[in-house]
Amino acid sequence: MREEVFRKVKVEVGILWVVLSISLGISSAMIGDAGRTFSANVIFSFGFAHAILRIIEFTVGIFWLFLTLGAFKEFAKMKRKRKYVFIFHKAEKEEIFRVLRDLIAFYRGYYGEIKKMLLLLLFTGLAIIIFAVYLLHVGAFTTGEFCLNMSIGVAATIFSVGVYRFISEKWGKKLLRIESEEKILRDFLGETY
Repeated sequence: MREEVFRKVKVEVGILWVVLSISLGISSAMIGDAGRTFSANVIFSFGFAHAILRIIEFTVGIFWLFLTLGAFKEFAKMKRKRKYVFIFHKAEKEEIFRVLRDLIAFYRGYYGEIKKMLLLLLFTGLAIIIFAVYLLHVGAFTTGEFCLNMSIGVAATIFSVGVYRFISEKWGKKLLRIESEEKILRDFLGETY
């Protein structure tokens, strides 16, 4: 039973690491795309709506990047604190309990912020897709610009929907049952505090 719990913890940590890495890439791409538009002085060439979209894309990208970097920092601190577990891939009951407690604290700390940012990311991604299709339709975008904007918009949309669904089902359910789970976990692991 302990090995099964430990295996689940390692899978959860691996998923978090992958999600944070993808998040870092998408937020950087959004900032780069909006920054490219600013630096090329073409921000107003497609109209006021294009300028607003690029400013929103840049702002959401910056907020998402800082949230991701903050989560990376907390995650790295947690892994460093429990490095014995992650390096040697074995742990006693008490150590598994501490790692789970750290994961739960991580969930509690970022749950609300991440859900809000994912909704913003979803709407921004959809707006990028719609605007790219419109600009291609009126002949204002080249195929290369269209592909770049579509890839960023689609990546932001798919990522935000996937992660939102994951944290709503996984994190949300865990946080709703957290008190009873902590008691069951303490009983299972033999913790007395």
